[in-house]
Amino acid sequence: MIQNFETDYTDFMTFATMTKAWIILGLSAIILGCTSKTNQQNSDASIDAIAYVDPMLGVDGGNVFGGVSLPFSMMRLGPDVQPNNMTNGYRSNKPIKGFSHTHLSGTGGGPRYGNFLVIPQAGKVDLEDYVSIVKENESSTLGHYQVTLKRKPGDVIANLSATEHAGIHDYEFHTWGKEDSFQGNILIDVSASNTRGKAKDHRCTGGNVQILSDTEVSGWASFVGGWGGDAPYTIYFHGVFDTPFDASGVWENETLYPGMKERKGSEEEISKFGVYASFDLAQNQHVRLKMGISFLSEDKAKANLSDEIPHWDLDAVKSAAESQWNEYLNTIQVKGGSLTDRKIFYSLLKNTLLMPTNVTGENPHWNPEEPHFWEHYCLWDVFRTVMPLHTLIYPDHQRNVLNSLLSIYDNKGWLPDAWIAGNYADIQGGTNADVVFADAIAKGLGGFDEKKAYAAILKNATTTSDQPQFYGRYLANYQGLGYMLPSEYSGAVSRSLEYAYNDFCISQVAMKIGDQMNAQMLLARSKMILDLFYASEGYFWGKDSTGNWMPDFSLTPSRPDHWNDPFFYEGGSRIYSDYVPHAMTELIERHGGYESYEEHLDEVFADGVKPSNEQVFLLPYLYHYIGKPSRTTDRVSEILKNSYSLGTAGLPGQDDSGAVSSWYVWSAMGMFPVAGQPIYLLSAPIFDETKMRLETGSLKIVAKRETKDSNYISSVSINGKKLDRSFLFHDEIIKGGELVITLSETSDDSWVKQLPPSY
Repeated sequence: MIQNFETDYTDFMTFATMTKAWIILGLSAIILGCTSKTNQQNSDASIDAIAYVDPMLGVDGGNVFGGVSLPFSMMRLGPDVQPNNMTNGYRSNKPIKGFSHTHLSGTGGGPRYGNFLVIPQAGKVDLEDYVSIVKENESSTLGHYQVTLKRKPGDVIANLSATEHAGIHDYEFHTWGKEDSFQGNILIDVSASNTRGKAKDHRCTGGNVQILSDTEVSGWASFVGGWGGDAPYTIYFHGVFDTPFDASGVWENETLYPGMKERKGSEEEISKFGVYASFDLAQNQHVRLKMGISFLSEDKAKANLSDEIPHWDLDAVKSAAESQWNEYLNTIQVKGGSLTDRKIFYSLLKNTLLMPTNVTGENPHWNPEEPHFWEHYCLWDVFRTVMPLHTLIYPDHQRNVLNSLLSIYDNKGWLPDAWIAGNYADIQGGTNADVVFADAIAKGLGGFDEKKAYAAILKNATTTSDQPQFYGRYLANYQGLGYMLPSEYSGAVSRSLEYAYNDFCISQVAMKIGDQMNAQMLLARSKMILDLFYASEGYFWGKDSTGNWMPDFSLTPSRPDHWNDPFFYEGGSRIYSDYVPHAMTELIERHGGYESYEEHLDEVFADGVKPSNEQVFLLPYLYHYIGKPSRTTDRVSEILKNSYSLGTAGLPGQDDSGAVSSWYVWSAMGMFPVAGQPIYLLSAPIFDETKMRLETGSLKIVAKRETKDSNYISSVSINGKKLDRSFLFHDEIIKGGELVITLSETSDDSWVKQLPPSY
């Protein structure tokens, strides 16, 4: 007989945290690695993980950044194409206009960044036609980007590498003519930005550039706009050439000003402006440029450059970047599977390490030495998969992120969902920082002030926000009715579903903190969401203020701009109606029991659901709640095989700061987190062996296949103890050891006797 896992949360939290890993209380100013000496001592010899990584996987459609960077680094140096830009500044089928130093990865909406665009040219300086460039021999590896730009009268071979706050460019110039010498140029567009070209999109509002000597330039520019609001910021640079230039000047729009040393202006006075340097070159001659950036000052940009790249050795910068990437990626080591599987796996693990941006030491708004991160696009995207992954294998990084969120709360009054360029941006759903902190507390992560975190998330649930589009909640109806009104708010039903789970997560933290009154209140309120289950339709739907169902039920959005749909945000009832991870038993009962719920899930998947957006991430794993992990295996295996591939268009949707990539990483390893709860649902790993380096040891996941075609779980054991459930507790994982998942060809779920918790 299958039983629900009995859960008294006080005991459950005690069980989940009794043997938690020791806590590192010291916070590093800049994260150069998330692996302790203990980890290194307990790890096997590292593999060359970076050899499997294709940074270009997902640049098309997934909007992944494909240039050079370090994990979470401020410097993301890579190619940009002519607007209209995507948020990564790039499309593989468009000509490259130059190489800028700041980028986003995986996001949608209006672009930002693309700062300080470097444009190499052979021949005369051309401000009008520099984008009409054919590219050849483009390649990107971790630590090195290369491309040949072909444009009459000459070619330029570009090589790039980067550190945390600095980039190095190497341009080799060629002429198509027969002359012994010719002119080569490097332009820096100080006002550059990635934009869709709309009036209020990302744009420069002012800046300054100056030529300091025949090898040095510096400047700054201010910007507003892009997804989430204006979020103004100012960024500074300092650049040094290895070769004195023979001529130089500034430019504005299509006009050159030879010999001029400085240009400044405001948005009303200028459109595009920058500086240029010209060189008398021989065939195949190289010109190198180093550039440091900062959000504090030109002097800080200069210091960043001199500290991080005090030489001209691009190969040394590349080698250091490769070493750091290998250290991060080797936190998970896999064996078996196909070569394609390993390439996809490590490429997508890399994608989870690009954002948010670590601006520790660079925060212009308050103490810059506190851990601080920009570009949370948004917690709504990453709380389900990316942050639980980082909690498990990059715990120091996750602690720093959590302390950064609490610093925002201290200085601005509310936790963010989106935090961009040091400003709040749009909330996409609930207050999912609640889930982030509840997840960390349930898993005993430590290293942050849990009482302060509780005060911050409780504020979300109980205090009316003055700007709920940016922080806090729309509480007016929700507090009384347990749901929001579609007649008054967009995404009312999906927000209500998320608020309910947010409430549950806060209630569990309240229980641990000892606030029994709020724990019971929030737990009860979290169950009120079931009043929106429209039994005759079998899905969730909206009600009016008197409790009557809204008319015109639909499984899909009612508007083409689905992000403004009155009922559901970026989706419809079909993909949202199973998002009650705290009340699965009640949901299954409302569907009429296990068999009816299985039929319901099959109906949902008949519509071709894939993890192209975050609302569907947990759906394939919900068969666990009816004791059918084999059906999860069917769904997950199909998605892994058909929705992910090598190549620039290898992702099923935009990556959303690594969220879509991390779904693959988890599923390929054979486990999946239920964010906010210390449990992981199991499925069939695609690798024969996966070893995760943890804070106090390592966990080896062994897939024992009875035959090469075996893909269904027939038994599970951890450290020799056989389990009768298809899920693990975090406490069982963090201890390390060996998890053995035995796989057979037949889908027999009779070994499952206990279901995942439903509270």
